[in-house]
Amino acid sequence: MDRFWVGGAGTWNTSSTTNWSATSGGGSGASVPTVADSVFFDQAGTYTVTMTGALACLDITVSAGTVTFATGASPTLEIRGSMTLLAGTVWSSSAVITFSSTTTGRTVTTNGTSIAGRIIFNGVGGGWTLGSALTTTATSSSLAILAGTFDTSSAGNYSITCGTFTSNGVLARTLNLNASTITFSVGVSGGVFNMTNTSITLNAGTSTFTTPSTGAVCDCAGLTYYNFIFTSISAGTHTINGANTFNNIAVAARNSASVTAVNFSAQQTINGTLSTTGTAGNRRVFFASATYGISVDLVVNRDAVSG
Repeated sequence: MDRFWVGGAGTWNTSSTTNWSATSGGGSGASVPTVADSVFFDQAGTYTVTMTGALACLDITVSAGTVTFATGASPTLEIRGSMTLLAGTVWSSSAVITFSSTTTGRTVTTNGTSIAGRIIFNGVGGGWTLGSALTTTATSSSLAILAGTFDTSSAGNYSITCGTFTSNGVLARTLNLNASTITFSVGVSGGVFNMTNTSITLNAGTSTFTTPSTGAVCDCAGLTYYNFIFTSISAGTHTINGANTFNNIAVAARNSASVTAVNFSAQQTINGTLSTTGTAGNRRVFFASATYGISVDLVVNRDAVSG
């Protein structure tokens, strides 16, 4: 069944029928949507939808008006289908959004709307393709692919901006990153990237991961990536864990006199270049083993280290 939001501002919770209609612009009183019901926000006007409790729907589509999705009491949202938002939509709700489809052909199109909460893809056999860039607002927000196939779109190569990026666990999952850029939010530090090399297929394509300006810990799980860029850090040390393979690794020096450190826990194979930028007499980049007294190899197959 379909459910249409009517009446302007209101609270989307697990019991109120005040703002739900069975038809577009119709009378209220329809049942609260479940994972079997697609929801539509297609009425003109500017209004706020306050999200409260464990919410669910099939598809969610915003096609008219200026809608703000705000945080109520302990919100979560399970989406069994696709998401399509209208440009100008505000998603300030901190609700964890879980895409749980078990079939392929789903899309996520936010059209410039930044999502404040955590985003999880977790449906065995599910498949989602981005229809626009995907951005989480808060530095604490994360993108997690736990099951199913996640695709950034070979046609759009849509970018991702998030606080952290994870794909772990034991469920089958495939990541198709195409030529997309994945950027971690400025201000994030510590474990920004966490992968588990169990039941995962990583198709890195020609994608680029760009770490934040503070010290990033990247648990890369011995997989094959394309490009990694470590931006200038103001504090801390960047770390790469796992024996991984890259096309290029680039490291930017700090903007002031200091040493930028990048530690490796195991051998890294770099098929392109290992490069540094912004270095000068008082601004250096230092590569080291993550464990004092134990050496690791940096195998640069193109024999090109630049700085």
